[in-house]
Amino acid sequence: MVGEEAAERILREVRQTLAASGFRFDTDKGAEWAKILGGSDEGIYSWITVNYLLDRTPENTVGTLEMGGGSAQVAFVPPAPPPSTTGTCKAPSQPVSFKGRPLPLYTTSHLEYGLKKSKAVALAAFEATHNLTNNPCFHAGALDVGVPFETRSVQVVGAGDFDGCVAALHTRLQAAVSPCDCELCTYGRAVQPVAGPPEYVAFAFYAERTTDIGMASPLTLADIRAKGTEVCAMGIDEVRKAYPEGAVKNGVATDLCYDMAYIYTHLSVGHGLHNAPDTRISVVHKINDVELGWCLGAMFAELSNLS
Repeated sequence: MVGEEAAERILREVRQTLAASGFRFDTDKGAEWAKILGGSDEGIYSWITVNYLLDRTPENTVGTLEMGGGSAQVAFVPPAPPPSTTGTCKAPSQPVSFKGRPLPLYTTSHLEYGLKKSKAVALAAFEATHNLTNNPCFHAGALDVGVPFETRSVQVVGAGDFDGCVAALHTRLQAAVSPCDCELCTYGRAVQPVAGPPEYVAFAFYAERTTDIGMASPLTLADIRAKGTEVCAMGIDEVRKAYPEGAVKNGVATDLCYDMAYIYTHLSVGHGLHNAPDTRISVVHKINDVELGWCLGAMFAELSNLS
């Protein structure tokens, strides 16, 4: 998010610090030993972490969904594609070793489709189209909304309409998916598997905007829509009273209408769950008291490479 030049400058300092730390660090391979983790790698490692902690077998894995601030990841082992799914309409996958067995894992990272970045893009679009008044994505009333990753805010007069916000977001996200020459595409018109897993484990902002505000897990798209409709109907004072300071992690109560509408639309359009609305989504922060993320999976992947 800081740009390539700034990122490389930071990495050079990190490599110099590691080289002088006394720990083993190969300066000749510094660019490999200290680098920015790619989005696909993050998705793979998180998937390994979740399925290992759940003690799943290679035949019975779950998919993973992670929503960050700047990007969003998905990973799962798709069912065997139909024989007709070949060529340009065959979704990409890569072999991943899990419990000694290679599995064809579909994984992708949607850069700039994280919760915070999506809001910055949406606010810019609302400004450009003069749609900051009677805006469906924000709670009813006048509100200064901070623009993520910037130092400014914009004044919005909200209308608090979940379905209206979904419609506005759907138009933008669908434009990034269509036209699709295959049965199912994601952002950038990239092919994704037509059928996903029957169950996902979702974490990060997915948890902070669902179970952390009182929703029960597992949940479905319909559950998110119902809660989003309820929350968006609250005015500014009402939502602040319902979710006082500290209740909404990494955000504030007046973020909730937009955030829930975006999560719903992203799952529907970006991941194609409109085709499988009953898909079970287990939302958690930890499994067996272990915080979810990519670190544990990365360790297993590196050990697998060593062996």
